[in-house]
Order: sequence, then structure tokens, then C-alpha cells
Amino acid sequence: MHLLGVLAGFLALGAAWPVMADEKFDPKQVRVITPSNATSKCIGDPKTPICAVETLLACFARQKAELCKLVEAPEADLGDSTQEITYRVLFSKIIHKRDIPKSLADSYWIKPGYAEVEIEEVAFNNVKCSDFCRVSYALRPSPTGWIVIEWVAVGVD
Repeated sequence: MHLLGVLAGFLALGAAWPVMADEKFDPKQVRVITPSNATSKCIGDPKTPICAVETLLACFARQKAELCKLVEAPEADLGDSTQEITYRVLFSKIIHKRDIPKSLADSYWIKPGYAEVEIEEVAFNNVKCSDFCRVSYALRPSPTGWIVIEWVAVGVD
């Protein structure tokens, strides 16, 4: 397996593609998604990479497959109970060609113009996170918003 350390974005496709990736956010701010509420105001509207990740997290927290479909996330077992997710956004960035190591030049998940968002889960289902709390998400733009390609716990092969 590969280590998701860097992800890329594809902005050269024109104005119809979403271009907002470097959102203004406070990396110290703790965010929460519950089965019925969230600090995010963009869940269900993946207009930015962070909004796409938060839509995916809400899919899991609320057990709503339609939210996963909005970001074209791979099929996942949603389980059978809703939960609360508490997290911080560590960074959101568009990757440029210069950011891609030669060894990853042919990867499907890292291309110029794709995006990377990394979060730190503070608590998942009211359990304090200890190991592998940081999760990196690879995203690509589409005509309808950002799509989540893959996600992995940081430091796991």
C-alpha cells in the first residue's frame, strides 16, 4: 500500500470546476458533527475540499448514504448506529506539480490540481482518540464540487 502523504488538485480545467481549496479556517478550532447538528454549515454542498470531507464525515455520523454519494466516496459499511465526531482541520491545500514526488507521478490519487485535507479526530463516537487520530483525504474537483478519492490514517501503510 502507499502512504498518503501528499495529494494533488486539478485547477487547469476552467471556471466550471471548483477552485476554492485554501479555505480560511482556524486549525485550533474544534468542530463537531452529530446525528442532528454540526458546526459546519456546508455539509451536503461539497463546494470546497473541507466541505467535501465534512460531508463524508456527516455520512458516517448520521448513517446517511446519500451524503457519501454526494462526494462519490467508495462504498463503505455505515454500521447501524449514529455517532458524534469531534475533529480539527489541520490543513487544506491544492497540490501543484512541484509537490508530487517522481515516485508518485503515476498515482491515480495525486495529480496537479487535486487537493489534500488532513484532520485530527479528537473524539469519535464519544471515545477519545489515541492512535492514528490524523486522517488524510485525497480529493479531486468535478463539475459539481469536490470528490473524495481516498482517505487513510496518517502513518499507516
